[in-house]
Amino acid sequence: MKFFYKKLSGELCSKKLSSIIVFLYWPILISCLIFLAIFFTAVIANANWRLGDDHQILRTIASNKSWPMSYQNESGRFFPLLYIDFEPLRLFKLHNIPLAFYVISVFKALITVIAILEVSFSAMAEQEGKLKIGDLLVPTGRGLMAIIAICLFMITPHVYEMFADVIFNEGLLLPLLSLFLLFLVRYIEGRNILIGYLALIFGTLACYVKEPTFLILFTIGFFGGWFPPLSQRCFRWFRISLMASAILFLTLYCLTIFVFSNFSGFYGTGSAQGRGYFQIFISIMTSHSVILLGFLVLGLRFGLAFLKKSSLGLFDLIGLAGAAYALSFVILRMDQFSYLLPAYIFLLPFLLHSSYLVYKTRKIKLLVATIVFGLIFAFPYLRAPAFFYSQVSMIQTSRKNDANFIKSIANREVCFFTNKSFDLNAGPLTNALDEWAKALVEYFIDFEVNGTSTGKSYIQDISKYKGRDQVARCDLIIVPSRLGDVGELPIGFIRGPSYFYFDIYNFQ
Repeated sequence: MKFFYKKLSGELCSKKLSSIIVFLYWPILISCLIFLAIFFTAVIANANWRLGDDHQILRTIASNKSWPMSYQNESGRFFPLLYIDFEPLRLFKLHNIPLAFYVISVFKALITVIAILEVSFSAMAEQEGKLKIGDLLVPTGRGLMAIIAICLFMITPHVYEMFADVIFNEGLLLPLLSLFLLFLVRYIEGRNILIGYLALIFGTLACYVKEPTFLILFTIGFFGGWFPPLSQRCFRWFRISLMASAILFLTLYCLTIFVFSNFSGFYGTGSAQGRGYFQIFISIMTSHSVILLGFLVLGLRFGLAFLKKSSLGLFDLIGLAGAAYALSFVILRMDQFSYLLPAYIFLLPFLLHSSYLVYKTRKIKLLVATIVFGLIFAFPYLRAPAFFYSQVSMIQTSRKNDANFIKSIANREVCFFTNKSFDLNAGPLTNALDEWAKALVEYFIDFEVNGTSTGKSYIQDISKYKGRDQVARCDLIIVPSRLGDVGELPIGFIRGPSYFYFDIYNFQ
């Protein structure tokens, strides 16, 4: 114990607080390592395609084709570098092996963890010097805060899904932004121009994976002139380059979407369901305690700077960039939880830095108040382990069942039963969803039969058959679950929980 106290003495004046840190450190560190091992294992376990948006992979990379730059341009989407991380699989002829995709996902998750950890060390490096990963073997207050930050991020709802489902933009965006932030901090610390170029490259790549990312680059470049040390003259080229990269992306976006495509409306705005900007803002704040806390602490930091009781620095600018990213989804009126996760990459180090400033005061009462305040905002995370377990269970079950389902119907005469089939006065949206559900299953059957996407049709609409006798020609009839019990069909039928996920019902 004396050895640990000696190591802690450079940080703490209170032996009592040192005892608390030593007592908590090892259980938290070991728990974090066990959780990360479970996380990475769950990403690759039962590697297989899932019946849903995985068709984007099957029709492109898995079929040895590049991702199309024009995908969904008409709905305002522009992410030409999506799935660029999977392109090497085509080069090494591994593109039709699901496990290879999930191994890359584990690698991306590992990069994200290490980058956030390194940035966290920099967020807490002043008089005491910066920690290294090896220093985690010795209990320190800063090490404990960094470990807690990593655990909080990785157990945040939907982070597992972003890596376990290979189709999400965020699965690539999170490591890219983590590397951008890491090299940004390293460049400011060491002023190595090559590190600055790496930060610029990773930041620029991130823009072409998820559109609102350009706001992060523009915020850091434009406002960096007011935040030391980025405000120094030697960093002017970097600030200008970040702004130029953001403006170039915005120009290409506007030309592609509004000039060279038939723009019909922004993707996802229908999910707002008539809610206004203020309602979306409240929804985001109440769903994301980290973002809410980030906005509150940002307001506090700027207030103290205005009163000249504190000075702003690099990590305040980083927090501002994360806030700008979050606000972009208020403007877009899209409050789906997973869309906001990249903001955590910037807000967590900012909050960690702010906590460290309090920790550095060595004032027990202020530390206790900060811990209590943090625990209040961390309260929603009490449900995070249960949510993580449910997501792992759902994805693992889906990987098994969906693959078995497609294999079982791949070589059979399959019909699709819809509202439109029997003219039950379905609306145009319902009919469109039915057609999409039918096409989706066909994509997977096509890939299962041919090992690549050929565009062949494998499912018949049941309306083509007249009378019970003709319907009996079908080996199997797929029924969307919203139709409920359609009566006594002549052949076994399948019902599932949604259009995109089917379970085998009464059929082997």
